[in-house]
Amino acid sequence: MTITLRCRGPTGQTVKFDGLDPSMSVAAFQDLLAKDTGVEPDAQEVLVGFPPKLVQLPADPWNTAISTLGIEHGETIVVRKNEFLRAVDSSVHRSAMVEQADTTDDEELARALALSMEDSAAVPGPSLAAEHDDVVRGAGSSKQVSSVALADGTHIVRRVVDADNSCLFTSVAYVVEQNRLKGYDLRQIIAAAVAEDPTTYNEGVLGKTTSEYQKWILNPERWGGQIELAILSAYYRTQIAAFDIRTMRCDVYGQEEGYQDLVMVVYDGLHYDALAVAHSEHADEELDITKFNPTTPTGNMIMQGAKTLVSKLNAASQFTDTAHFKLRCGQCFTGLRGEKDAVEHAKATGHKNFSEYK
Repeated sequence: MTITLRCRGPTGQTVKFDGLDPSMSVAAFQDLLAKDTGVEPDAQEVLVGFPPKLVQLPADPWNTAISTLGIEHGETIVVRKNEFLRAVDSSVHRSAMVEQADTTDDEELARALALSMEDSAAVPGPSLAAEHDDVVRGAGSSKQVSSVALADGTHIVRRVVDADNSCLFTSVAYVVEQNRLKGYDLRQIIAAAVAEDPTTYNEGVLGKTTSEYQKWILNPERWGGQIELAILSAYYRTQIAAFDIRTMRCDVYGQEEGYQDLVMVVYDGLHYDALAVAHSEHADEELDITKFNPTTPTGNMIMQGAKTLVSKLNAASQFTDTAHFKLRCGQCFTGLRGEKDAVEHAKATGHKNFSEYK
């Protein structure tokens, strides 16, 4: 009997494999995955289940059948690049970003430092990169929360997006376009909106001239925040509910405009993900509902469900408190507390390598 699998790669695009022979070698299967995901076999990590769990790939893939992997017919697998290789790749552009931050403002330096902590291999202790993993959230929690059931049997689910500095844009692209690949398009939308209305988006609001801000927001290394969410809400004429896990606060952009549709994203202190309504806890995301009218009974039920999910995420400590977490400098091993101390330490010493420790 053949099996059918769905596969989601780093870009979020899902492909379907029909008629796979369970006796196919793991090596041949990995070659198939490489063709559709762009991740070479020797760099692949394969995850399956809900929440996704890492599949142990065999030492001899040519003589091992895929039937031994424990992947069942109809399941969705996730293929990503090996964590070590991702860290090596990211360290290159992270270091360049931190060097550039020396000549920019405090906000950019703070962001660069937060990002540099993802590359904390130089210092023993848990890395913040784990906070952005597809499966690891909140190192202090023994149980990972990713969904809650609603009264009608559907579920609010957290759809994790890549931690590539564009997570806000990818998350919003997913909920408004249901397309993970349009994150950079949203950056362009924002840049155009600022240019069209320099009165509203003046230097006092942006912290930069219009031209400086346009160049800044079009850089894929730059993070988005409140200004960008407000612009995207106006562009799509859609309310955007942004939940903060640590504070359990919800800011709804476009609410005063009375837009009929609402979409939801969630923030863990360093990273944004999308929230969606799924038919079941394990439903494929192709069936997700991401827009709804918040004024209807169903819409109210969805919002209450999202608040419940955020409350559970908070209780499970699935967030990063950048203001109070403990840090250690990877160059002089000074203990610090919070992003502010890290910024001050960096300015005083020129040290830029930090890691979180418990």
